[in-house]
Amino acid sequence: DIMSSTKDLLENWNYEVLPNPSSGNIKVTFDFQGNKKWKLKVYNSIGLLVQKIEGSKGGTQNEEFWIEDLIGGIYHISLEVGHQVLMKKIVVIAK
Repeated sequence: DIMSSTKDLLENWNYEVLPNPSSGNIKVTFDFQGNKKWKLKVYNSIGLLVQKIEGSKGGTQNEEFWIEDLIGGIYHISLEVGHQVLMKKIVVIAK
């Protein structure tokens, strides 16, 4: 089922977003096997894409988003690997 497969992906990919909440930058860490194209996308609360990072290798990835210019509020970060997508919610604190 969808819930168990999402849970498996979260555990298998070790997908983390820290710190949360944040006012400066956030670090996104994930890990998967194989050389697949991946995308990290940050969406605002109304679904507009505000930042994106792409790559094409597997293994442990450590990426950073500089969010200090974003308006405070709730954002979503999607991790796309192949046809699989995982979302995490973050809170941006305005400076």
